Amino acid sequence: MQVYRALPSPSFAQIAQPTRTIYNPGSMPTAGQPIGTGGDRVCFGSIEPAEQRAQSLLLIEEALKELDAIPGNSAGAYTTEQYQSAKVKLGIANNAITELQKQMDSEIDAVMNKGQELQAKCLKEVLHDTRNLFADAAYDIEFISMAEKMPALLGQEKVKQRVDEALKRADNITQVLVNVAKNYQYWLQLMPNNKSTGEVFEHALARAKEDAQGKLRFTVNEKTDLSTINLPMHNLELGSILFHPLHNAIKYTDQGVVSVEIDKQEPTPEDQQSYCVFTVRDTGIGIDKAVLDQINDPDCEQGSRGENTEGYFGTGYGIPAVKQLLKEYDGSIQAELNSPVPGSKVTIKIPVGTSS
Repeated sequence: MQVYRALPSPSFAQIAQPTRTIYNPGSMPTAGQPIGTGGDRVCFGSIEPAEQRAQSLLLIEEALKELDAIPGNSAGAYTTEQYQSAKVKLGIANNAITELQKQMDSEIDAVMNKGQELQAKCLKEVLHDTRNLFADAAYDIEFISMAEKMPALLGQEKVKQRVDEALKRADNITQVLVNVAKNYQYWLQLMPNNKSTGEVFEHALARAKEDAQGKLRFTVNEKTDLSTINLPMHNLELGSILFHPLHNAIKYTDQGVVSVEIDKQEPTPEDQQSYCVFTVRDTGIGIDKAVLDQINDPDCEQGSRGENTEGYFGTGYGIPAVKQLLKEYDGSIQAELNSPVPGSKVTIKIPVGTSS
């Protein structure tokens, strides 16, 4: 058993050189309104996808620079300064996300026009995450403004809890934007389809290690030599199959361990096919039984963890996509609860092709 070490990933500066600063942290965008100072507007329709991707990462980089200049908040202070600081942070994030969505919509159209449906699907997934982030940030701003105007509402425990959550998210918005950028880079680096099976595994595990750092222990046990395994699918498909169970396990495990095991199942008299077996265990919130049944039913396209006693809802967005991909390649996914410790275990089996 070894603790996995993240591979170095390219910085924003390595992907694109800074060209402009477009943020006005004191305002929220309205429909059709250019963001930034001096009426800065960019027509994305004529930009090639590679250049759009560089622009998209720059948007996040510039937002992070703005956020770095804003001091942190004192938890529970409920002062005008704290409210204003939180709203400015959330506003910066929303500005960046709004422009990012415009660019990604345009890029998705461009790759679809070239018949690159798989690339478009992965970009839509990043776009899905940014839209959720935009909605959450906008909702948080509303709650903070309400508490600022009507402080007596903080006497209601549910309102106070919701305002506290909004303020906490404002303080964490920098890391959220970093994660959006890293996930975007994760998919971009798989698009050329020039990695071996082992390299895609390394890529996915390195991304998971970054997410786990400082939060929990992340271990990997490679029981087979990945260089000897060939999974005949596009890098993006394998990257999706690996990314989602890893992402869910880390996201919903506040402390403890997420462990990964990679093995090869040799042919048997009953099944002449060999398989790559990818197992993810966590000590997190677990999975509701009803949702377990959905994941384990090969004919069911649902795949979220659902709502449970901790109040989490909608986890596992990408599991239906994973199930569909595995079905196309005669693979399988099986989920179960850990026992006796809390948490869950997800096992994925992918048929191994002939060595390339």
